Amino acid sequence: MKVLYFAWLRSHTGKASEDLTPPAEVTTVDALVAWLKQQGPEYTAAFADTRAVKVAVNQTYVPY
Repeated sequence: MKVLYFAWLRSHTGKASEDLTPPAEVTTVDALVAWLKQQGPEYTAAFADTRAVKVAVNQTYVPY
């Protein structure tokens, strides 16, 4: 899956985008964010407060 990062997430992860292959059990946005938090200290910091994080799937915002 292609993940794009903007603003806060981009500055904290140091990446504009990346291609990821999360585990098969990652089937929701919540699970993806939880998995991303475990991918390193920069992700833990970037996703520490998810209240300001907005997610779009195929260009449509989704709640999580």
